[in-house]
Amino acid sequence: MKSNYQKRMQEQENGQVQDGQGEQEGRADSTATYSYQIGADPFVASFTCTLPNDTELTEKHRFGKQPQTCQICGSSGDFETYNVLEMFMGTKEPFRYFACPVCECLQIETIPDNLGDYYASSYYSYALPDVSPPSPDVLPIEESVLDVGCGSGAFLCELAQQGYKHLFGCDPFIEKDLHYPNGVTIYKRSTHEMEGQYDRIYLNDSFEHVTDPLPTLQKVRDLLRPGGLCIIKAPLFPNHVFKAYESFWYEIDAPRHLYIPSQKSIAYLASQCGMVVASCVQVGNALAYPVSRMYQMGVPYFIDRANSATGLFTPQQLQDMATLNIISLMTNNAEHATFTLCHGPGPRIDSADTLQRILDLNGTMDMALEHLVGAAEGGTLQQNAYLLEDLLLANAGIRMALSGEGAPDMAQDPDPSQA
Repeated sequence: MKSNYQKRMQEQENGQVQDGQGEQEGRADSTATYSYQIGADPFVASFTCTLPNDTELTEKHRFGKQPQTCQICGSSGDFETYNVLEMFMGTKEPFRYFACPVCECLQIETIPDNLGDYYASSYYSYALPDVSPPSPDVLPIEESVLDVGCGSGAFLCELAQQGYKHLFGCDPFIEKDLHYPNGVTIYKRSTHEMEGQYDRIYLNDSFEHVTDPLPTLQKVRDLLRPGGLCIIKAPLFPNHVFKAYESFWYEIDAPRHLYIPSQKSIAYLASQCGMVVASCVQVGNALAYPVSRMYQMGVPYFIDRANSATGLFTPQQLQDMATLNIISLMTNNAEHATFTLCHGPGPRIDSADTLQRILDLNGTMDMALEHLVGAAEGGTLQQNAYLLEDLLLANAGIRMALSGEGAPDMAQDPDPSQA
């Protein structure tokens, strides 16, 4: 028997899907203005951009603060909750998501029992990859790689062309095991069913799909060789695109994206399984603002987005969206990131109180980094020395909080901006 989702997918293919009952599409003539500052006094750059945005419709998709329990850090309380529509295929089924104010993970309230039904064969990660072998002059690379949630293995096949010889993937939603002539092997398995050890483990836009983030990361740690690296590429929350479009932010991708991580939630999860975050690099996406606005207007993802964007938006609107994308990157508010994790002896963050102390210290680091942006534009060597000291103090404070030793005095004297 077909699920409701599968029936609606069939109706869509037959051109029978109508707008959801009571759903209102975003007004085409509505706009909102956003102003941002980069840097700190006296080195501040200001930007003002106008986005097409129906803020009244966005407000209608807020449920306000509802009783919730975070499945990442365990915090409970009244958390901001949102009504998010399935828009990748445009079925417009509603799902409830909420944002934990402690670890800042955006997560689905209830995981659908029929989650597998939402991964139709047309889902983008299942397209057949290029399985051609590397050219004869490419030197072999002996590192072993596991790609978790790899779909049909496009990324692994790219690595094969670069000379990697030991390439494996796993994805529970593919139809069967895949064995390509270029040596790539993909198993129809979950992470927990995998064995062996690997030099690199990738989760390329798959970590947000897993139903059990902590057990998954614990298994990844067991599969990772000492000295190996785990690379997680995922949507990042919070960010400027969500600030503008909230539940219409296209990277929520209801209901497939279950837990959309923040820098804080990734650090928290890593600490729980004996890993550390070696780096976090934010990246932007030129489609983030246009597609989110298209979702607000009732236009699904599964279309020719480039042509639709040029038809729906004026050149100035597209320019403003591109500017906001750059500002998001410059202010560390981008909507995607690459995390690199490795084995580490760091102690676990075992309480909400410890986590909150670390978040407070992170706030100090954020302020110091803002000063650093300003100093880079015209600051003196002395200013940069003070700023470096601020960052080292904040980093030391985080380490002390993790070890239970308390936090150092974070008073800043003198003020770097006044140096």
